[in-house]
Amino acid sequence: MARVDNVLNKTLIYGIGDAIVLLVGGFLLIPLYTRVLSQGDFATYIIVKTNLEIISFVMFFGLPSAVSRVYFEAKKRGRRTEYMSSIVNLYAIVAVLFGLALFVWGSSFWSLLSPKTVAYPYLNYCYAIALLGFFGVMASTWLRVDERLSGFITMQVGSAVVLALGVMINLYLMEDKLIAIISALLLSNIFASLWLPVLFAKGYRCKIQLAEVLETLKYAVPFMFGYLSYFVLNKISILLLQRHAPLEEIASYGLAQQLAMMIPIIGAALGKAIQPSVFSATDDRKALLLISQYSGILLQVLASVAVLLIIFAPEVIQIVASSAYKSTATMFRLLLLGSFLFSLTLVSDTTLLYFKKPIYSTLSTVIGAVCATSLGYILIPLYKGYGATMAIVSAYSVSTLVSFMLAYGFNRHLKTAPLALASLAMVGVVVFVESLDYLDVDLSLKIVIKIAIAGLVFKFAWKNLTNLKEKLGI
Repeated sequence: MARVDNVLNKTLIYGIGDAIVLLVGGFLLIPLYTRVLSQGDFATYIIVKTNLEIISFVMFFGLPSAVSRVYFEAKKRGRRTEYMSSIVNLYAIVAVLFGLALFVWGSSFWSLLSPKTVAYPYLNYCYAIALLGFFGVMASTWLRVDERLSGFITMQVGSAVVLALGVMINLYLMEDKLIAIISALLLSNIFASLWLPVLFAKGYRCKIQLAEVLETLKYAVPFMFGYLSYFVLNKISILLLQRHAPLEEIASYGLAQQLAMMIPIIGAALGKAIQPSVFSATDDRKALLLISQYSGILLQVLASVAVLLIIFAPEVIQIVASSAYKSTATMFRLLLLGSFLFSLTLVSDTTLLYFKKPIYSTLSTVIGAVCATSLGYILIPLYKGYGATMAIVSAYSVSTLVSFMLAYGFNRHLKTAPLALASLAMVGVVVFVESLDYLDVDLSLKIVIKIAIAGLVFKFAWKNLTNLKEKLGI
């Protein structure tokens, strides 16, 4: 039980570290962005961030996720520094080749993604941020898998602080507010990237061990296609909206989606913390036990946060954005529902990755991406932002269902009933609070009802978490 206690404590601490840096950029600075940028500029910010994601996915080549799976084998052989050197050297080759491709075809590539947004200087910023971002991600991964807790927390909190300070200083000094925000993001990635040479110290080797690289690529290639599929699943709506909707509509949808990403951010942070313990388990029984315990914690945490945000969606929008975004609440609620459903795949994906079936994990995302694209082409021209919302929520649901069906084939003890019941309950909450907002009821009574529902949910979640801890002997 001491091992379980240690795993859960590390899950919480590493999760908090990841959540801090992601929430600062993805949520806590949003109120500032929406007030210093016009809706048109905020839409451009969403577009640039979307293009940055696909550039990063291609350049990273799935290597960070593959390293977290293969690293332990190199560590057992006493070759962790040599192994990390091989990965960094491989990335350097990929980055140079991709940079040359952008130099030749960059404008055409950008126009394909965003035909109504100029390529420069945004393309240059995207390449620089992605280039440095890899080194920061690798440093974070290395600190996590080596369980260097203090270093990991220092790096994550430091990156968040640099981003926040950089945004405020740049906004004060620079006339172009959008470039000021993007430049701050570059500064944050510079800070994070500097940790990698510190971790190498004098152990860096300028050579590539072919056997280790090939073993890593066996996982990296499926991961890369998985990430690209995830990009299509999650961001195809932004690409399509640029062709059918005004910037103001893109800004509203982009804000709702950005805020809804809080759920996947928290879930991914917990997933990154638990997966090293699962992957390093000595036998299947221990690994599946950890997955089962993780699924219970994940469900309670994500359901509580999602319900709270769904209930108070209009109030959240009012806090983080100007009155121009007040019609965003319904899209926000629906996207929160979709994000909650999709975040549950962290349980099924961890199961598939433990059994070394990354292609199965990728398959569920590909199916979701096809669904998002097909529905997006039909719904977005007709309903703009709401069409994008309906398409992505439907795609999330399909992808989640497929992922659990595949994982169940390897883990017959996977507890899907609580996850299914929680999902149905979440749909009920969305329908109820949407109806409540449209009823001609006194505002104070609405607030009392919302607080009462939130209280019941948290009481239920706390009781379940307490029972789980007692069951585990914590």
